[in-house]
Formats: sequence, structure tokens, C-alpha cells
Amino acid sequence: MGRLFRSTTSTDDDSPRLPTATQKFHKLLPGRLLDFKNEDRGKILLREFALNGQWTYAKKLIDEAGQEKNLVRAKLTANGDTILHVAVKAQHTSFVKHLLHKMKPDDLIIRNKDGYTAFCFAAASGVTEIARLMVAMDKDLPSKCGSSDQKTPLLIAVLFKRRDMAHYLLSKTIFHELPVEEQVHIFNATLNSELYDISLEILESDVNYLATRKCKKKNGDHSGDDGETPFEVMARKPIGRDSWMPATSWKVRIVKAIKGLYKKDMTQEAATRLLQSLFEYASYFSTYEDVVKLISKPNLLHVAAKAGNAEFLVQVFRFFPEILWEKDVDATTILHIAIENRLEVVWKLLYDVGWLNDFLVKNTSENNNDIMYLVAKLAAPHHLNKVSGAALQMQRELIWFNEIEKVVPVSQLEAKCKDTKKEEHKELLVEVKCEDSKKSTPCTEEHEDLLRLDDNKKLMITSHQISSEEQKSKLTPRQLFTKEHKDLLTEGEKWMQNTANSCMVVSTLIATVVFAAAFTIPGNYDKTGTPIFQPNIWFTVFILSDATALISSSTSILIFLSILTSRYTEEDFLHSLPAKLILGLSSLFISIVCMFVTFSATFFLLYNKATISIPMMIGAMMMVPIPCFGALQFKLWIDIFQNTYL
Repeated sequence: MGRLFRSTTSTDDDSPRLPTATQKFHKLLPGRLLDFKNEDRGKILLREFALNGQWTYAKKLIDEAGQEKNLVRAKLTANGDTILHVAVKAQHTSFVKHLLHKMKPDDLIIRNKDGYTAFCFAAASGVTEIARLMVAMDKDLPSKCGSSDQKTPLLIAVLFKRRDMAHYLLSKTIFHELPVEEQVHIFNATLNSELYDISLEILESDVNYLATRKCKKKNGDHSGDDGETPFEVMARKPIGRDSWMPATSWKVRIVKAIKGLYKKDMTQEAATRLLQSLFEYASYFSTYEDVVKLISKPNLLHVAAKAGNAEFLVQVFRFFPEILWEKDVDATTILHIAIENRLEVVWKLLYDVGWLNDFLVKNTSENNNDIMYLVAKLAAPHHLNKVSGAALQMQRELIWFNEIEKVVPVSQLEAKCKDTKKEEHKELLVEVKCEDSKKSTPCTEEHEDLLRLDDNKKLMITSHQISSEEQKSKLTPRQLFTKEHKDLLTEGEKWMQNTANSCMVVSTLIATVVFAAAFTIPGNYDKTGTPIFQPNIWFTVFILSDATALISSSTSILIFLSILTSRYTEEDFLHSLPAKLILGLSSLFISIVCMFVTFSATFFLLYNKATISIPMMIGAMMMVPIPCFGALQFKLWIDIFQNTYL
């Protein structure tokens, strides 16, 4: 639909002030505002007034034209836009309100050359007040297809992701009276646009058959693929859940105070409710065979797993637990998918309900995808990146491997896995074309002279990609894990050393500063060698915070030094190194806090008999870096704590 409206909403201005471009035309018009002998100039003026929200001049122009000219129906642009089209696209609510008083209901359904009515632009703009004004004049507007490709205003609002407008138009549309194909298209469009609350509202309005209907794409629509069901759309959405954080935790309450993250949380909640409703309707209205066909063609379990959509897999298992035993063409089940894609929520669900005890974990798939083989392989990058740093990624992989080891039969721990990595070799085949012969031979050192043939001979070199025979070296799961994670182990070692080095430098600086502060007590000493500020409470605060800062910074130095001297074996990354890093970061944080408290206490001592506002202001400013450090390191600390102790 092109650029339907301006990026920012202009403020209507009815003051008698002409835009610069309009003033030039106005100077050419003697006497009356419009010389009707030059109708084109009048249309240009009217368009300018509409674009700039100048209703005073637009009204005078329309009144002078009279019913004979009827400028409210005139085409003001090359695309056939009327004054209502222009004003709606410019989002001038007040202008539209006054203009509608001079229009008839039939004037609202005039189409431009693209086939769009002004109400289409109102739906796309998202300005609900304009839509309300137009609907008040013609209540049937929301149900009329306002475009040449038969898109309803509701569909247009959904495609442009105008949530408030879509809510309003849905309330004014008798949804079940729309053609079924239009219902399906609108419903799937809400899913693609992630307007899940509107999707729920539609699904709960006696049109639950939409849960399993395929959608046929309309001309010019680029949302989704042709022939998609709602399950296919929802499977590829990244609808996840934090398995370690309860919904009522303090972090959730803090996060909800931030507007953007709160909206995201609400979207996730609506998506979860929508998935539950979809599966409820599918379980009620469809047979088990139909559901299996719906989910397996295409394989939505794989699609959801690759998108990180753990919620989809959870709902599949909750409503259709028998699908756990269903296998695809590669003999892969939902358990294999959960392990391969490191979906903790699905794994815990299967483990908690006791299904793993009944699952034949010793059976391998046709492509050797047994669960020990899958967990021994390196996870995909988008799964590794869920935690910070290569060291924590290595820890996460080790935790997964050890957890799977606990539930599989002992015999499978020593079973040989096939390492099917292919080593690609390139060879140059030199084809020497002569008059009567053609030779084709690999390019080796003894054939280098072939590359120096005279120009009389025709030489053609072609490059062929030759794959060597697959290497099928058999390894135990532990050996395969070590081989697959060799590079990650090296990266984890570098990451841990760099982190420890950086933190140890900071700890050393803090220790140096607070150590010196202990012997440069503010206020000096009296004749007996007693600090003159000793009776003051702030002196006690100074001493205690300085001592605590020195002890904690020294502790962090020792901890980070032990990290630097570690062996960096696989098992070290499981508990030892992460635990040391937590203690080191915690000690460093405590030393930073105590250092600032020491600094602030000094000013309270020095300004004890003067105005108290100065030390209070300095103390307040000293508190700024503390939450900054905590906020910047919070995710890292949480990742380590979660993987190590939860």
C-alpha cells in the first residue's frame, strides 16, 4: 500500500496561517480565495490545506466551490486520492472531524486508483479516533472490503500490526459473518503479526474451527507461507519460558516495572494461552491420527525446537503425550529433539512425569541419533549463546552430558558412536585438449610441467570437489564429547583467564588504595597518638568499611590467582572454575561497595561541624557506580549461579 501515513502524528492547527508553498499560490489569486477558472490550482491548494491540517482555509475553499464543484469528492492527486484520503493519511483528526460534517456516507467509500478507500488508510494508520469518527457516520465501514484485493479494514490493521485499531475494528465487525477464507486469513495474520491477544479473542468467538484450517495467501500478501495452519505459524515463533525462574519471583516484579519488557512478557503470556487454546480445540475436534498428521507434515517438532519454542513442545506433550513415541522418517522422537536442542523445560517435564523410565533409551535411530550421541555433539551456536562466555557454555554442555548419563543404561555409556565427519579434499584435474587426444589427470608435483604448455595447445583446468570416504571411527560418548568440545574448551580457558586477569587488576588497585587509607586517617592524631575523630560514629564506619574492603579485595585476588593457575580440564569447568568465579566476583563487588563507603565516611568526618549537605551529596553520587556494576554483571552472575547451584 506504499506509504500510507506519516511517521509522526501532526498537531492540527486551524490558525489562519498558510504554509509557504500555499502562500505562493495565494498571491496569484486576486479577490476570492479561488479562481475557479483555474481548477487545478484550487485542487493543489486544497491538498496543501489537508496535508497541513489547515481546516479554516479548506472550509472556505469548499464553501466557495459549492455543490457544483463538490470538492469533497474531487481527485486531488495523480493516484486519485480525495481530500479525505489525504487528511486521513496525514493523521489530522480535527481536520477529518470537521470534514465529515460536509460529507455524505457515500463519500466515505470512494476509492483511489489503487482501490483503497480512506477507511483503509485509517486502519493502516492506527489512529482509532479517526476510525471512530468515520464509523459513526457509516457503521458498515468495518465490514466492507475497502480495497481492490478484497482486504477488510480489520485485516489491513492486523497486517500493519496496529493492535488498538485491530481491537476496535474487531469489536465493530461481525466476525462469524465474514467468508470463512477471510476469517482464516485474518486469524493467521494475527499470528504472523504476533497479536496473540486478538488471536485469542477471535478463537473464543465461536470460530474454533480456525485452529486447524489452512490459510491461502492473497495477492500482495507477504505474511507467512501459502497453505499454513495456525500450528505451523506458532511452531516457528520463539515462544520460550525461563525454567529456572518462578513466575512470582522478585526479578519478574522488577522487570515488569520496565514498560518495554513488560509488554514483551505480556506477549509471551498471551502466546502461551493461545497455544493452550489451539491444542485444546485440536484435541476436542480432531482425532489423534489427524493431530499426528498435522504436526508431522511438516515436522513441527523440529521447527519449534530449532526456533527455541519450548512452549510448543510442552503443549504437544501435555495434550498428546502419545506423540512422545511417534517417530519421523529419521526415527527421531520428541526426546531426541529436546536433547539435541538443549530444551531444559521439555527434558524436565519428561523426567518429572516418569516417562523416561519407560522410554527405550538404548534404541538408536537410523542415523545413529541415540540420545548419548546427541548430547555428546556440540550444540548449535544459538543454543550455546543462551549463556555468557565460552566457559559457561562449556559448563552448560557438561551439565547436559552428565544429566543424560544418569538416566541411560550403563551399557550405552560404553557404546561406540560413529563420528561421521567428512573431510573434504580438493584436487585439480587438468584436461589437456590437443588436436587428436584428450588427457585428464590429477594435478600433482610431477604434473606441474603441464601448466607450462605452449599457447598452441589448448589447456583447460577444472576444479572438482572430491569428498573422501566417510571416516567412521567409533568413539564412546565421552570420547566423542571431548573431541566435539575441544575448541570450546580452549575458548573457555581463554575467556576465564581474561576475565580473571581483568578482575584481579581491579582488585589489586582497590587493595592498594584501601591499604594506604588505613594509615592516612582523616583528621590526624592528638599528642597521645589517638585519632582525633575516634569518638565519632563515622570514624567507626570508616575503619570497618576500609578493613572489609581490604579483606574482600585480597580474597578476590587470591581467588582469581587460583583461577589463573587451574588445569582447565573438562571437570574444572563443571563446578570448580564457576564456583571460584562467583566467589571472586562477589568479593570484588563487596570490596567496591566498602571502598565507596570508606570514601563517603571520610567526608562525613571532615564536614562534621559544617553543612551536612555536601557529604550527603557526595555520598549519593558515590552510590551511582555500585548499581551500575551490579546491573552490568548481573546476567553473568545469574548464569553462573543458575548453572552451578540450581
